[in-house]
Amino acid sequence: MHQITRSLLPSLMCLSLLAGVAAPSSSACAQATGATAGSKRLGVGDPAPALKVASWVKGEEIKGFEQGTAYVIDFWATAIGPCRKSIPHVGRLAAKYKDKGVKVIGVSIWEETVDKDGKTHRSPLPDIEKFVAEMGDKMGYSVAYGGDDAEMVRTWMNAANRVSIPSAFVVDKQGRIAWVGHPMEGLEETLEAVTSGSFDPKAAQDAAKKKEQQIAKARELGAKLRQTLQGGRAKEALEVCREMLRVDPKLFPNACGIGFQQVAVNLGEVDLAYAFAKDVFAGPLKDSEQDLNTIAWTILTEPTIKNRDLDLALAMATRAVELTQGKDGPLLDTLARAHWEKGDDAKAVEVATRAAAAAKADPRLPAAAVDEIVQALERYKAGRK
Repeated sequence: MHQITRSLLPSLMCLSLLAGVAAPSSSACAQATGATAGSKRLGVGDPAPALKVASWVKGEEIKGFEQGTAYVIDFWATAIGPCRKSIPHVGRLAAKYKDKGVKVIGVSIWEETVDKDGKTHRSPLPDIEKFVAEMGDKMGYSVAYGGDDAEMVRTWMNAANRVSIPSAFVVDKQGRIAWVGHPMEGLEETLEAVTSGSFDPKAAQDAAKKKEQQIAKARELGAKLRQTLQGGRAKEALEVCREMLRVDPKLFPNACGIGFQQVAVNLGEVDLAYAFAKDVFAGPLKDSEQDLNTIAWTILTEPTIKNRDLDLALAMATRAVELTQGKDGPLLDTLARAHWEKGDDAKAVEVATRAAAAAKADPRLPAAAVDEIVQALERYKAGRK
């Protein structure tokens, strides 16, 4: 479930919606679509909407915005890996700016629970409380559950055209939106400006407008990639991927990985897919662990690919692990598989052992995914038969 997009259609549908933030789960993407039409538009310079949550999980219960205090509203979910990565950063900023008139509120949205039988249902509060407890001091700020109806999704996320998480908003000391974006890409700079008195509302509005133009382009390219793949136009689809990388690789997490997988497997253009992968790996794709992991796993496991380039798969898997500092269980699992396919059994066991440990310690991974990684380790330990 982790290495390539098992349910490809939802991922391709999300490509037309992705807008500069980390990829959501298919459920989060589905909840975000089609809800913006009836929402009031929200942008930089507008008054902040009301704070309305279902329950408070940790910290001060904040009822509204006080003049003279700035706020960060960070939308997240327990099952979204990039949220887990961004939360310690948000926590560090909460501590740094606490004495400078800034309060941070984490709002959990788009939550689902998967039971032991693999069925998905909505009863997220216990999982949220457990997650927050596990994060401990890394989440040293007020945390709330937005609720099953999640009114703030409509009044904040949808209104601001945000379709995936993590997404953060800064409310300035006058109660107006000062910034909207990924919490690890501009949040600290905005807080520094707001608290030091150097914040320029006009410049912020201009930057937000430019970002909206990028989002529009991202949606256009996402829709075009989906159409070309569904239409069987392999060469054109990969050219769209190249254009995505020229615009901004961060806008399209895993789009190139999906493009490679579809062109190589579903469309049967393996040589074309390989030429694309080798070219972009030498350039902008080298810093996208999701794309690298998807391409590597496709090469390693897809039976329809006869001329498997194991050296390329190993290089991509190695780079993906480097980018995540060896802390991501699924990516380590892919690297272990690469060593196994290359015939280095001892190295496969070594890396798979690290993968299993990391997976077991990762609360965002479903039990089935952890079991899959542990089973791979046991196969490698058993040796070749």
